[in-house]
Amino acid sequence: MDETVHKKLLGWGYDPERIQIGSHADICTISQGYLNGVFLFNGKVVARSNARSNLVAVLDDAYLMVSSKHDEKKLVLMEISPLEKRFHEEGIRLHGLHASDNRYIDPIRTSQHLGTFCLVVEDVRKNNIATLEFWTKGEMLYVPKLRIE
Repeated sequence: MDETVHKKLLGWGYDPERIQIGSHADICTISQGYLNGVFLFNGKVVARSNARSNLVAVLDDAYLMVSSKHDEKKLVLMEISPLEKRFHEEGIRLHGLHASDNRYIDPIRTSQHLGTFCLVVEDVRKNNIATLEFWTKGEMLYVPKLRIE
């Protein structure tokens, strides 16, 4: 990781000194709002919304970040964005994910050899909310929040 990335992560309250290797299962966990950190990887994400709106968004960058947080209603906001944002709202955001929404890694669209996996988000009635295809180049890194002591 180069020095500018290290400084940016520190400035946002993350601890690059405690970096760990992440996996696609960790992306599923962060989409539920359970991990207090950020994933950093080189690659591409293709996001598809439910079948009715048929929206597609693609992000491709050397440093993509995946993070999540809870809002005031205890719903999860998941965000995928480039480390070097050109404007504040750049990226893919999933607002209002409920605890009852099902999130899983689709085994049919997962390939360790190709570095691909697919996170599917469905509501409680099994209606598709979003599909996120991750195409990674190299390792996925998990960077935890700084510990305040």
